[in-house]
Amino acid sequence: MKNKSIVASTFFAGLFMITTGTQAIAQNKQGVTTHTYSSNATEKDKYGVTWYNVEAKGDNEEWKQITLYRNGEVHKITMVNDKVTEMYIGERKVAEADFAQYEPMLKEMLERLKKQREEANKARAEAEVARAQAEKMREQAALDREQAMKAREQADREREKAEVAREQAEMARKVSEKDRQEANELRKKAELARGEAAQARLLAEKQRVQAEQQRVEADKMRMKSDEQRVLAEKARAEAAVARVHAEKARGEAEIARKRSDEDRKQVEDLIDELVQGKVIGGREDLHVLQLTDESLIVNDKKQSAELHQRLKTKFLKKSGQIISFKSSASGTYWNINNQ
Repeated sequence: MKNKSIVASTFFAGLFMITTGTQAIAQNKQGVTTHTYSSNATEKDKYGVTWYNVEAKGDNEEWKQITLYRNGEVHKITMVNDKVTEMYIGERKVAEADFAQYEPMLKEMLERLKKQREEANKARAEAEVARAQAEKMREQAALDREQAMKAREQADREREKAEVAREQAEMARKVSEKDRQEANELRKKAELARGEAAQARLLAEKQRVQAEQQRVEADKMRMKSDEQRVLAEKARAEAAVARVHAEKARGEAEIARKRSDEDRKQVEDLIDELVQGKVIGGREDLHVLQLTDESLIVNDKKQSAELHQRLKTKFLKKSGQIISFKSSASGTYWNINNQ
């Protein structure tokens, strides 16, 4: 049961990271840290935002470039120390005097990003604990197998001792019988030998009692050996259960890997369609892509309804699915929200 709980906690931690968004951290040659966050929302929030992407620079994220899709239009906002310094809606530049009406929306968005980072860090810490627990269980299983082997060796030694004791008891019995026979012969030969015969009988009785005691001890040793054998069998059974759990975890990891390969192939096929349709000149010309039930955005430009409908029918497998792609100097990121 302990192994099952570890596997479950690791799986749900990974699932949380997929459904809340994506986060990437990079560092350029000058040592400047860049954080990139993307949402995977499936419906509009109270401000009409269905998708956003944030690229932040600096250890404290002093500079931020925010791109979001709101009420059918692409918004680009530049912030320094959480203050708006420049803003575009589509191709139109927003006047500085109008920045204040967008600050509540941006403040709430940044608070959600902060919570997203904290939850992601917590999930990674839980996954690390799960891995440490699994390693500890493997070490314990190896120790149990070693102890079981020692117990079996000890049981074998106890059985050998018991066999020696039984042989000695048998020899003592035979000696006792021989003594009694000799005593009877001595009694027939001479009345004077009765005293010696009585002493011989007493000696034989003592030897019989000793032999019985040895037999009792041998039985105790045999019972102890049986108990140790039962413990060894139990340890082997527990080790077999641990192996079954490990195999199940590997199977689940293989399924996740295959699903990731299928999603990547789907994104690459969509990009090839854009190249063939001459929406972009080549793969290297694509920087931002989002395909939803509502629209198709390529490099921050909304595409025609005809192209959107054709690619939506071909690549969106179900209602509410979102395909996202972003390429920048810090790296290339893609995601398919399968909710």
